[in-house]
Amino acid sequence: MSCSSEQGFSQVAYGALTDAEPTRRPEYLPAAVTVNFPSAWCERYAERRYNAIDPVVRRTTIQSAPFLWDQLAHKYQLQPGEMRVLNEAKEAGLKHGVTVPLFGPFGQLSVASFASRFDDVDPEYRLSRLNALAWQFHHAFAEIRAVIGG
Repeated sequence: MSCSSEQGFSQVAYGALTDAEPTRRPEYLPAAVTVNFPSAWCERYAERRYNAIDPVVRRTTIQSAPFLWDQLAHKYQLQPGEMRVLNEAKEAGLKHGVTVPLFGPFGQLSVASFASRFDDVDPEYRLSRLNALAWQFHHAFAEIRAVIGG
């Protein structure tokens, strides 16, 4: 996470989106591996089941490239609930974000999201570096997981 902090994105979430599959294969990663988003936000997100309406989660499944949270409303016609999630995330300190869809074998889809609490960070400028960090972490995690058998 220190590498992403150097880019101005100290808050990171990483995990698998395919964990909810009814016939879960052992090759799939666990649903949430690491999240250091503000704890109050994580609790609110879980209580309100925002994962069902989160535009970041919804768009990750249809994107093949990294994307900026700030551009979601410009690129898609977001529903009021989706806008509420984005606005509340900003209020919680996740002011700018980048999400990287991470595709793997057996239809696996994982995700790495980087968020910044700073108003003046430029996520578009950092996009390629955060993309590289996400893939490096994803590959390293898969190798470690294979060795420990988890």
